[in-house]
Amino acid sequence: MPIQTQFPSGFNQKYVRYLLRDRFLTAVSAPLPSTRIATPGPGSLVKVTDSNNDASIAGGQLRIPSVVGDLDPSYYWRQADSNGFSRVNGRALVISAQGSPWVGWSNSITLATSSLLYGAKERSVIDAGTEYQQALTTGDPTHIIVLESTGAWHYCRHGTNEFRCWRYPSGNDAILWPAILGQTSNYDSIYVYDVTLPAVTSQLTTPAQGDPFSHPLSSFYFEVTVTTRSTNADTYISFARQDDDNRLFLVISPAGAVSLYKRVGGVQTTEKAIFGNGVITSGSRIIIQWSAPEQFVTTSGNRFKVWGGSSFYDSSLSAAAQTLLDASSSGLISIKPSNCTLTNLICASFT
Repeated sequence: MPIQTQFPSGFNQKYVRYLLRDRFLTAVSAPLPSTRIATPGPGSLVKVTDSNNDASIAGGQLRIPSVVGDLDPSYYWRQADSNGFSRVNGRALVISAQGSPWVGWSNSITLATSSLLYGAKERSVIDAGTEYQQALTTGDPTHIIVLESTGAWHYCRHGTNEFRCWRYPSGNDAILWPAILGQTSNYDSIYVYDVTLPAVTSQLTTPAQGDPFSHPLSSFYFEVTVTTRSTNADTYISFARQDDDNRLFLVISPAGAVSLYKRVGGVQTTEKAIFGNGVITSGSRIIIQWSAPEQFVTTSGNRFKVWGGSSFYDSSLSAAAQTLLDASSSGLISIKPSNCTLTNLICASFT
């Protein structure tokens, strides 16, 4: 049976029932056995490949000191009954690691780089074949990868200094396994338990001209896909909007560049030039994340992050722009002309 214990801080539940809990409490010299019972449990660790035979458990860590290749060494975890983990809305894989982990949910115990559907490789997320550089934080973060009926959410936090969020839009494999691939790193703990999914404040499958949407105050995740990019006029995505004269908005140019503008008291100025020409093409996802300093950042100030295609932008914002973000919770789509189409607009709170 899963074990019930106090829920970690930051979530809205008091208790969690562990389906997998491995804190590596009992030292095991290299080489590790083919199957090892998780400590304190439940669950077990299964070795797929470790040609160097030097992975060990010491000092409360699973230690991977060397690698032969992407899949050597490779390990996965299973439940106490030796089965994988069913896809359930809110089922979370929680990993605390040091170094450069390559870890996540795999859809197969015949491990391959393509089988790791949702996970981290150093600072990158690989999503539907696109590698998103710097999508994750530096240092030794904690990763929380939460399944949905389709896709997953990925939260990454390093202490109180930085927080990032990612959404995987695809994948509906019924059974999954936590797995690690060939990357030198130390793992402090691996858990699987069920949590509450993030609060999605707006989801528009096919946003059209003038469609409104809402987002949380202060800290939020905002995503839209540019299905067909206009090549003869700008496309506007207005957010942090109080009214027409007080708002922030992204402009996607006909050449595929992206800029952030602010309009305060009717006066419009450029806030940031984000991406140059050619970055946004038909099919590109644009992801915006705003981390308010009072909630998620203590040393870096406010952070405004944008991913487009495989490019990444991270900067602080002016006081005027931050005031808009802290006070506004709505947005508006402005598509001109009609040959630019957007799909799957999602706004979510990660507070």
